[in-house]
Amino acid sequence: MKKKIITSFAAVCICYAAVAQQRAGTTTVAPQNNETFQQYFTIGPRVGINISNISGVDKADSKVGLLAGGFFVYSFQEHFGISADLLYSAEGAKFENTISTGNLTVKTKNDIALNYLRVPLQAAVFFGQYGNRLRPKVTLGPSIGFLLGAKNKLESVTIYPDGSNVSIDHKTDYKENIKGVDFGAVVGAGLNYRLVEAVWWNFDVRYYIGASDINNKPVVLGNDALKNNGLSVSLGLGIGL
Repeated sequence: MKKKIITSFAAVCICYAAVAQQRAGTTTVAPQNNETFQQYFTIGPRVGINISNISGVDKADSKVGLLAGGFFVYSFQEHFGISADLLYSAEGAKFENTISTGNLTVKTKNDIALNYLRVPLQAAVFFGQYGNRLRPKVTLGPSIGFLLGAKNKLESVTIYPDGSNVSIDHKTDYKENIKGVDFGAVVGAGLNYRLVEAVWWNFDVRYYIGASDINNKPVVLGNDALKNNGLSVSLGLGIGL
């Protein structure tokens, strides 16, 4: 899955680079401050990484995963706009447990991998003038995620009183334990850098705050609410339409 996404993203980037090179041969004229801003559409691919975690899991460690897809931005004013992304998002968490029963000690390591199709809808505030080469921005809005798959890599070690131990490693399908839809909010900041006329690098840093409980089986995962959260860093190439 990840190899196909990376290959597809690379192909799209090559196409966009060709368009950017063609545009680079034209003269770029930045709008003057007294010119009227026109409605502006931007589309393009985006790729980055997630540093995700799951709240409600005791002593959970973050997990790094791939983020890739496309985005669309509609700027209806010089300093304001709205955006929508369609992203493959690899998330999850790692955690360990130690249980002692009688003369036995059982240590387990869980590596939960959650794959989502995420659709963040963002309101954006752009700083500086439209024709500036570098424009900072802040974004805020809701996000919905559709679960594509879930796996748990379990490493278990049972330690006996004489010091001997038995290890078990296996992967299990975890999708039935996780709800199919996840809701939350995204807050972010970033920079748009103009390469040539109507061609931009979009650098974004976002933090996702899960609002819904993803725990579908409290009997298995406990009664605490489990919520996705995490930081993402991504780079996009936008072409104005």
